[in-house]
Amino acid sequence: MIYLIDEQVFRQETYGWNIEKLNEYQGIISTHKDSKKLSIENIKKEKIVFLHESFPNEGLKNQLYEHNAQNRDFGLVVFSGSKNERRKNATGNRVDLPVSVFYKNLEIFLQEIKKGNKPNVNYLLYGRNPEEEKIIIDEIDKRNNEVDADPIVAKKENIIFLTAEKYIEDPFSNMESETLFSEKKVFSDSFLHRDVVLHFLNDKVFDNLYIPLCFGNTLSDLNGLRLAAHIRCTPTPNQLKNIFIYGVVPYEKLIQNPYFDILKTKNVFYIDYSIKALQEAEKRVTEPFLQSELANEIRKIQLVAPKDNHSIANEWAIYRWAKTIESSDNDIEKINAKIESDLYYKYLKTIYPISATDTSLQNLEIQIPQDEKPKILYIDDESKKGWSEIFETILCHNSKIEQFDYLDIDFSQNREEIVNQAVQKIKADDIDIVILDFRLHHSDFENNDLKGNTSIRILQEIKKYNQGIQVIYFSATNKIWNLQKLQALGADGFIIKEAPENSIDPQFTADTIGNFKEVMETAVKRKFLKIIFLICKQIKKNIENQIALNPFEEYNKFLKILITQIKIIEQAISKIDLKVKMSMDIVFLSAYNFLEHFKNYYFKYDNKDYRYYIGEKKEDVNNYYFDRQNKFIKNKDVIKDLTWFCAMANLFIDYFEICSQEDKKVEYLNKVKDKRNNYIHEDKSFFDEKEVIMVLSLCENITSKLKP
Repeated sequence: MIYLIDEQVFRQETYGWNIEKLNEYQGIISTHKDSKKLSIENIKKEKIVFLHESFPNEGLKNQLYEHNAQNRDFGLVVFSGSKNERRKNATGNRVDLPVSVFYKNLEIFLQEIKKGNKPNVNYLLYGRNPEEEKIIIDEIDKRNNEVDADPIVAKKENIIFLTAEKYIEDPFSNMESETLFSEKKVFSDSFLHRDVVLHFLNDKVFDNLYIPLCFGNTLSDLNGLRLAAHIRCTPTPNQLKNIFIYGVVPYEKLIQNPYFDILKTKNVFYIDYSIKALQEAEKRVTEPFLQSELANEIRKIQLVAPKDNHSIANEWAIYRWAKTIESSDNDIEKINAKIESDLYYKYLKTIYPISATDTSLQNLEIQIPQDEKPKILYIDDESKKGWSEIFETILCHNSKIEQFDYLDIDFSQNREEIVNQAVQKIKADDIDIVILDFRLHHSDFENNDLKGNTSIRILQEIKKYNQGIQVIYFSATNKIWNLQKLQALGADGFIIKEAPENSIDPQFTADTIGNFKEVMETAVKRKFLKIIFLICKQIKKNIENQIALNPFEEYNKFLKILITQIKIIEQAISKIDLKVKMSMDIVFLSAYNFLEHFKNYYFKYDNKDYRYYIGEKKEDVNNYYFDRQNKFIKNKDVIKDLTWFCAMANLFIDYFEICSQEDKKVEYLNKVKDKRNNYIHEDKSFFDEKEVIMVLSLCENITSKLKP
């Protein structure tokens, strides 16, 4: 049995390997994504194991690497989106290859086993033609033995790159030559960038660059096309010089190579593997390649991002944001180094350069009201890779926000652990604003159903705890239906991570960072919602406690009316839009109406005595009011017309004994009355958040000592 160890079902499905297709090879291959269910001893008993390089169990991987190194009979195939070439080690028991090649050739490999043949990793390496490598080697040997011309004197400055062995003779007697040799035997993007392009082409200026089509661990990788793309995407004195790629592979067999399109760009030519062809190439007359033409020419290549690498959008966005706002730390520098050397990123940098105007955001500041001290939490599985530093630069260094923290999610945790960890942190730190990544668990990449998404679970738990906590989604998804669904579930805002395809708009980075500023400023302004939802929660608790304790039918009917009223208030709060002043007015007036119900229930007018009484025991009502000098007055005068303020003062001071006559609450009652009356008589335009908190706090006060 062959073990296929890959933590992402989504990755397999992306490359066409769904459960139905895998079941076709039952008995030959078994798939494993959960490291907890794997036994290293059982794995070691197998002859061959397929392992994705990013499998989240370092201990298991290290044991497999060690066992493979010590046992020539144990075969290990390691595949990854970060690998640029196919490679077999000297003993032949370890193969490294790109994930796209692995899943593309896996069916051919398994079909051969199904036919009764022994496992042959060459089918994984080369597909249906496992002799492909030998054919190229034999043809190069043949050409090297056929000397078709003598060296001549070059008329231009030329450099020829040679393979480490079996290389072509020098076509010119006065040309510079360099050998493409890797001590580590790895011809990665970083090697080609650092040890070839920058090492050989960054000082001296040449007219023509000659590159072998086939070099490296696997000649059929056609690494010359990749090297040519590196040269074009690296700012050096030779970036725009003529490139001649010499090889023995027929032109039509180059078309399937991902870097074939480099041959469609200006002044890049494929020529025959012969001394004469190299000499004739020098005579070719070409138009100068201008820097202004570079981006459009490189767009012809149309490189595709690795399907399984969800970090690409994240790293690209970090790079763009960090450069624009001038933020840096060790993690950001690691990403910058990767983007400087990885060909896909270099390609993106070439076709989407950061515009000079973007640097105006270097000192971006979130405007925070002086008395506000928001507590902000960022939740992401990749927060330590640069985003935490970027947010700290904007929020803490530039905007002087004191309380910003991040929760770095372990991608290998199960969903429940992630949700619980996040919610506990939010509760413990009394968080006001959460910046939440859309995908926090590997299953979130496999399941398009939002209901199963880990971040949605966190969102729902947050809103269940307190609807007023602001949740800002931070994601590379810009699908409108996703955003609409997230908004319907309670998301308060969205910040789009800049995916590579977004960068076609030169203003996208600046616009996105500007949107971040706007979204965060709005979230800070809406922070008060957390307070008023908390007040409403306490009001409901106060009323529900009374319902549980009191059997009186009329009283319970009143309490249920209050429950209905507080639900109406909560609904109004959930619809508050800071751009629509009336939305706040509705909350204030609903809360005022909530208090009005107390006046209607507790106070009765006796037609015999011609006076008001309070409660079932018909207690006397004091006459409370503020005189024209704003002095608080209490007397026993008979009240002919019971005002709202007088009723509330009697309930607060006498009936419920919530406060004394000197308490600030009495003053607040009077203020609420005045503000409401001014609004009704159009002497006041709208209510603000402090006034809403004031009236709702009075609602909480009056329910704190309820009695029949």
